[in-house]
Amino acid sequence: MKISIITVCYNSAKTIRRTLESVLGQTYPDYEYILVDGGSTDQTLDIIREYEPKFQGRMRYISEKDNGIYDAMNKGIRMASGEIVGIVNSDDYYEPDCLQAVADNRKPDCHYQVLYGMLRFVNQECEELEIRMSHHRNMRSQMIYHPSTFVSKTIYDELFMYDLKYRYASDLDFLLKLNQREDVIFEPIYQILSNFRMGGASEQAKAHRESATILYRHGVYSKVMWLFMKCAYLMEGIVKK
Repeated sequence: MKISIITVCYNSAKTIRRTLESVLGQTYPDYEYILVDGGSTDQTLDIIREYEPKFQGRMRYISEKDNGIYDAMNKGIRMASGEIVGIVNSDDYYEPDCLQAVADNRKPDCHYQVLYGMLRFVNQECEELEIRMSHHRNMRSQMIYHPSTFVSKTIYDELFMYDLKYRYASDLDFLLKLNQREDVIFEPIYQILSNFRMGGASEQAKAHRESATILYRHGVYSKVMWLFMKCAYLMEGIVKK
């Protein structure tokens, strides 16, 4: 079973080596690696070209202007040929046995499947801060973590991809849509699959405000709660600036 891994990047020279190394070091060999660069002006593309021969034909990349991170993700998904798709951002990285765990838990007779595991949160020096996992049965109160989530390609091909009207939290909208469908099977994997680097306070505040809107539109938040959370995150963004 082939797994497609997608990395979206833009001016990621400071962090992308660790991401590349984490994919290169996977114990599971049947994968393709797709990088979608937004037209970087630093050394990101030089690093990608440096690593390309090491993947022995399993890497492809494009570099062109995009309409935000989810537009870039959708581009990578359209290029993918694997049965399962995972997305690892250019400042995050996989555990060495991540893809093997996904392959071991894949149900070949399941048309629409979402596999997800535990996520380690690290600081800018990649030092462990905490490990989290949320079960899909609790998704209306605590979302499963997108960096440690893998999705059947058939879901993207036949149902939907990431909605470009959201710039910061379209993955939340995507997972909530999937959770509302009875034909989508969620499969938990009880081990650490990915590592998420914390940072970007102002961007986090924007993502939180957009998340509140998505939760309201999906009926998780009442209108009063939605307005309260938007105001709270607006103040958070102002204070952290």
